[in-house]
Amino acid sequence: MRSTGCCVRPCGSTPQRSAPRSTGRRHQRISEAADPLHFGTWGGLATKLLWFVFGLALTGVSVSGVAIYGLRLMRAERRPAGWGPAVAVSWRGMGVWRWPAVVLVLIGFLLIPTVFLQA
Repeated sequence: MRSTGCCVRPCGSTPQRSAPRSTGRRHQRISEAADPLHFGTWGGLATKLLWFVFGLALTGVSVSGVAIYGLRLMRAERRPAGWGPAVAVSWRGMGVWRWPAVVLVLIGFLLIPTVFLQA
């Protein structure tokens, strides 16, 4: 049971008092009800897979947006356009922020298995 509040004894790990969801304010109850929908956990593995596919689609939209931006930069510089050079121009255009972005993407890929292993 999820609760909106819990008091724990300082000398031990047993809960002393717990406030169930129904006693919370309306916003708290709506927020608690929206969590399974937001994280895709309401239908088990099937909805997790569906949310993963949607996440991949959104990532593809983002990557194609960066590539289109690179193509526009190539056109503005009057250089021959192509996907490879456009991505290279976009990569250089990120400056020092490209490396933190790479680290965050790699962390995201490393965390993918944990999503499917949770019950």
